[in-house]
Amino acid sequence: TIETDGPPGAFAIARALWRLGKRVFVLIDHEGGAKLMEDIIREAQSSLPTDTTMNTKSTIQLIEDIIHVDPGNRGLGKIWTDLQIEKRPDLLYNLYGAVESMYDAKTVFVLTGFYILSAGTIETDGPPGAFAIARALWRLGKRVFVLIDHEGGAKLMEDIIREAQSSLPTETSLVAPSVILCPMRSSGIDYEKYLTELLQKHNPDHVVSIERPCRARDNLYHNMRGLDITQYTAPLDWFFLEAAKRSIRTVGVGDGGNEIGMLNLLPYIEKHVPNGPVLASAVGCDYLISAGVSNWGGYAIAAALYALHRDRSGQDDQSILVDVHLEKKIVQFMTEKYGIVDGPLAKVVPFIDGLPFDPDHLQLISQLEAAAKSH
Repeated sequence: TIETDGPPGAFAIARALWRLGKRVFVLIDHEGGAKLMEDIIREAQSSLPTDTTMNTKSTIQLIEDIIHVDPGNRGLGKIWTDLQIEKRPDLLYNLYGAVESMYDAKTVFVLTGFYILSAGTIETDGPPGAFAIARALWRLGKRVFVLIDHEGGAKLMEDIIREAQSSLPTETSLVAPSVILCPMRSSGIDYEKYLTELLQKHNPDHVVSIERPCRARDNLYHNMRGLDITQYTAPLDWFFLEAAKRSIRTVGVGDGGNEIGMLNLLPYIEKHVPNGPVLASAVGCDYLISAGVSNWGGYAIAAALYALHRDRSGQDDQSILVDVHLEKKIVQFMTEKYGIVDGPLAKVVPFIDGLPFDPDHLQLISQLEAAAKSH
């Protein structure tokens, strides 16, 4: 017979093209495989709106499908296949629920920054996606605070926010995102007291984390090799543990299994991710966005907020979408000004998770924008 690798990916491609209005034919030389594809296409058809116009929820699901590609072969591709086979949309599709909740937010914390042990700095995956989220929420009138525990990363975020402000009309009443530089754990401060004071001062109703390390079950923070990075990591996952007590909604974005929120996929991470039992996140979230690259999850959130806002308000405010010019700028600042490294390569190059920003990540941003505008 045939193997499980292939048909789920083929269906994902076919479905995405179908939702973009293309005529698609799936060719296969195995009878059981052909019947499988027919079954899943019928299943997909049953979830479509009765009219031929895509509704917002299906548009946002299409956006989420686009980021379900595992270029680094870290194990998420196998996890998504398992979730499709087991029919677990509650674990596979959380983007709509996340942005629907964030759309009504007033104040949002966005957490990012992942330390690369061999380079002594943070990586390029995380800050661009965090900025895309912060900028989209800012344009929707939300008060946003970006929290990061790396000085260069904090200055980077301040630089790109200033760059974004310069393109706004001078009379705007929108308050730009603020950046909070959190001390590293090695500073020796009373972290629970410090983080509690931040909550009390700013009173967020949502906390979003993107490519941010999370404690494992041994209460240590691990990189993808399973090495301990605890002393270089502020325990910002505490916000997620505290959230339930304070009616704060939480959104996690991750691509490896060791990020805040990935507890939601624990058994799958242990099964499919190398070093999974060691590094797996011990903190969950209300809405988990898993993506092949965490930045893609940030870009998807911006695209989905645009689609939802257009549906709710009738306004086509494209400033909510990812600004390619600003994303190019943040990559330039990361590499040329702050020495922030590509994670897998541990080198100061304009790559993110081993892929060149141009063309790979720019192409994905274009795909997300096309999907967001497709309904």
